[in-house]
Amino acid sequence: MTNLKNSFGLMSRATLVLIIFTTVSLILSRIWLLGILPPGGADSFWLRLPTACASILSVILTILIIHKLTHERKLALLTGFFLAINPWHIEQSRVYSPAMVGLSVLLAGLLVTLFTKKTILKLAISLPTLIGFYLVYPSFRLFGNFTIKLTLYEFLHNLFKLISVDYLFFHDDSYWAGGFRTFGVLLVSTLPLFIAGLFYLVKNFNFAYIRWLIPFIIIWVIAASNPMFPEQQEYFLITPYLTLILAYGSLFFYQRFKSGNLFIKTILTVLIIFFMYEQVLFFHWYMIHYSNRIKNERLYETEAF
Repeated sequence: MTNLKNSFGLMSRATLVLIIFTTVSLILSRIWLLGILPPGGADSFWLRLPTACASILSVILTILIIHKLTHERKLALLTGFFLAINPWHIEQSRVYSPAMVGLSVLLAGLLVTLFTKKTILKLAISLPTLIGFYLVYPSFRLFGNFTIKLTLYEFLHNLFKLISVDYLFFHDDSYWAGGFRTFGVLLVSTLPLFIAGLFYLVKNFNFAYIRWLIPFIIIWVIAASNPMFPEQQEYFLITPYLTLILAYGSLFFYQRFKSGNLFIKTILTVLIIFFMYEQVLFFHWYMIHYSNRIKNERLYETEAF
């Protein structure tokens, strides 16, 4: 208990606020009205609860993994914070989503492997992780008849679409099960953070980072090769990568805010206000317009079929 008190005592006020805000927003956005929003059947709550729990677990695991890899508390917490408020992550957490549960399984396996340096143990841990991933996400492209039926042009088009500004920040049309496609994978207000984070990572690039890029590249290729594109879920697995970039960008701007002049502080304050406004707007669209759209689509399907 004394060590716990000392740990909290060493934290800055901003860090404590970030932890509290992340925890509250994570629980409320995943559990509150889970059986009602989005509209579902009588048993929607119990069908969605495992996914909601997996969503919360994925945020916790991401924080632990980033902290284990970098030993930077703020970076880990910021990564978890941006994952907790990510539009796509929230949307997937409130429906039955094998991809969300699969993400938690992969993150859990990765975290365990970080506690050993022996290759044989890492491989031993990887096997049950992959089996668990298959059990919860059997529709993953690699587990079926993986053949690329697209032309080279179509495949390259899909690849570039998945990393385009329009897809990432404006229109996420990977609407599996009628998902929330009014917003992008990330909020528009986080674009400056994303650019700053990419700039930092490119500037401080280390060849040791390549091994951590391999999973991203594999998922990127698998998602782009899906014959049902853009209606695919595989790309959802890279959301922790995107929020890590935002976390690096946040630290970049935070340093500028602390040491900047009044003009820089004013610009950054405006960006923060815009970010808060867009987050409120997202929840408004999700709770009102998105729910109404789902109701109308189901009403149309009932009348038409």
